[in-house]
Amino acid sequence: MGGTISVESKEGRGSIFSFTAPFAMQTEMTPAEDACAPVDLTGRRALVIDDNANNRLILREMLTQWEIVVSSANSGPAGLTALREAQEAGKPYDFVILDYQMPGMDGLMTVVEIRKEPKWSSLAIIMLSSGYPQEDIAAAKKAGIDRFLYKPVKRNDLQEAICGELGKKEAAQPQAETAPAASGAQNPLSILLVEDNEDNRLLISTYLKNTPHRLQMAENGAIAVEAFKSAKYDIVLMDMQMPVMDGYAATREIRKWEKSQGKTAVPIIALTAYALKEDEKKSLDAGCTGHMTKPIKKVKLLEALAEYAAAETGAASKAS
Repeated sequence: MGGTISVESKEGRGSIFSFTAPFAMQTEMTPAEDACAPVDLTGRRALVIDDNANNRLILREMLTQWEIVVSSANSGPAGLTALREAQEAGKPYDFVILDYQMPGMDGLMTVVEIRKEPKWSSLAIIMLSSGYPQEDIAAAKKAGIDRFLYKPVKRNDLQEAICGELGKKEAAQPQAETAPAASGAQNPLSILLVEDNEDNRLLISTYLKNTPHRLQMAENGAIAVEAFKSAKYDIVLMDMQMPVMDGYAATREIRKWEKSQGKTAVPIIALTAYALKEDEKKSLDAGCTGHMTKPIKKVKLLEALAEYAAAETGAASKAS
């Protein structure tokens, strides 16, 4: 380890053992800051920038285990091109993982170019390296790198870094974006969330924590149908892929029960990782009113609820 070990003995008094060992300076966040937010990684889009093909392969295998959609680039310029193409295609990346030591344009230079674009100012960036000199760490932080990890990167460390950075970015949504949704949702809604994934339930309940809405949760479609029959809800957030009874079957059962009882159809928003037109059509054909693609963004969810809350208020005004 490059350290030393020594012993000092005095007859009749005993011995003192001591050692020295060099340790790298801490470059990651403190444990309190490092807590992984309940972020659903399914369907997230990642760009890996590394000139080493083996490193790209290792990272791809790690990320795909969490159902992240991974693209890769073998240099800084290629990474910048990939970012622009994804942005133009309407499929921007959620985060970037890049190597520090690359020929030509290294990781630091690449980040500087990325941060020049306003549209990428909030893009989460994680840098990997076998070592970080202190002066490089300072320059990297100034350039806009969110997290530093040492190679070889451990699976748990990488997952925690990704969850932590995405969670912080989403929690720090600009007030200008969230204010319209919050102001439009003053009419409290009774919401039934149907979701089998505990992390997803926690995430959505966190999104709604400071709103006037009331949230009830069901872990699968069968429980949801019974809950719907026994209470009055203004809106249902329905995960479509669940065990026991999936969202499609549950929605059809709810619509069937509403019809038999002569009740007005309650809005049901499908929550799914699938974003293709045919997937949306499948949800609507089952009886859903709307379709939201996972990972669910806080702003989008609040906007949708504000829209339905406004519609509820308008309907009540007409009835009176």
